[in-house]
Amino acid sequence: MFLSSTYEDLADYRLAVMDVLQECEFLYKGMEFFGATEHKALYTCLIYMPTKYL
Repeated sequence: MFLSSTYEDLADYRLAVMDVLQECEFLYKGMEFFGATEHKALYTCLIYMPTKYL
């Protein structure tokens, strides 16, 4: 599951969503996982998401 938000102003919401995802045994990889890149967000998401899930 890919979840997008701004980091600082939505930090509490991000933590709440991460908690729910972990309780549901979803694998969560936030923007912290991807690091800085010159690519657009959609391109990065498509690289990391297996095509079988598209």
